[in-house]
Amino acid sequence: MLLQLLTRFLHSSDFAEMKTDGTSPFGQAPMLQVDGAKPALGQSVAVLRYVAKLAPASGLYPEDPLLAHAVDALADQEKDFWTGAAVSKYTARFGFGALNAEENAALLAQIRTAVHDEVKPRHLANVEAMMKAGGTAWIAGTDKPSFADFVWVGVVEVRCW
Repeated sequence: MLLQLLTRFLHSSDFAEMKTDGTSPFGQAPMLQVDGAKPALGQSVAVLRYVAKLAPASGLYPEDPLLAHAVDALADQEKDFWTGAAVSKYTARFGFGALNAEENAALLAQIRTAVHDEVKPRHLANVEAMMKAGGTAWIAGTDKPSFADFVWVGVVEVRCW
């Protein structure tokens, strides 16, 4: 099986073509192309789940249904953590472009402050509590890292702005 992760493009025209030729299922990157099939696999967390399931012995996606649920729940929680920040930063993309108007500057600043000071810390506290309850060094209480660990390391290292 040939897997090719598509995240960087030499020319913007390459990505534009993938959006129109059916390669990119959502018009976004990253995506994973499997044996050249169209469409490629999209959505980061879904791609991680797919890759984790390719090698069951790796433990990246546990066979135990309860551990698998913990891994899935924590991976999905990353989206909840990120959504408020994404909507407040990319307002037009989510249908809130009116927030960019000068008369709404104070409101947008208030939203961003609430996301930063209240929403994100609440989600991180919930994740921390689950991690502590798991009793291992890994986010979902698994014996080895799961794909949820890879989801969250990107948030902690890159996205906490």
